[in-house]
Order: sequence, then C-alpha cells, then structure tokens
Amino acid sequence: MMLTYRKADTRDAKELARLRSIFLVEIDACDEDERGAFEAANLEYFEVALGDDSFVAWLAVDADRIVGTSGLSFSISPPSYRCWMAERLIL
Repeated sequence: MMLTYRKADTRDAKELARLRSIFLVEIDACDEDERGAFEAANLEYFEVALGDDSFVAWLAVDADRIVGTSGLSFSISPPSYRCWMAERLIL
C-alpha cells in the first residue's frame, strides 16, 4: 500500500457522496432504502461546497482509490456579545 494525500476538489464529489451514504447507513443515521436520497443530497452539497471552499476535505488515496477522508465545514456567525467582549479584552 502506497498512500498519498491530497485535497479534494469537485471531481471527488461523487465518491465523497457515495462514501458518506455508506457511513450514514453504518451508523444507523439512515437505512438502505434512504441511502440513495442521502447520496443525492450529499452530492449536491459537495459539488457546491467544494467549489466555493465552504467545505474542505483531505483524502488518503491508494492507487487512485480513496481509503480515508477528513472534512471541515466553514460557517460564519454574527458576533455575539460574549465573543465581542472577549475579543475586546484580549486587545
């Protein structure tokens, strides 16, 4: 096994969606009958989010086969009083 690592891009969306749907069945978040719907929804998400960098993933690849993934979704929240005050105290 010769692992390489690379950042995922939109070309990986279909495989990431397939792997996530398998994972959702394994952890009982959905059943096999719902898997196709979840896969389609995840494909749509990954195509957009990988394209606009609101989601990034790193892949472990062995001979063009994804054998491991990581992922991080970014979101922006408006300032809250607690965060705003903490930031002011640090400055």
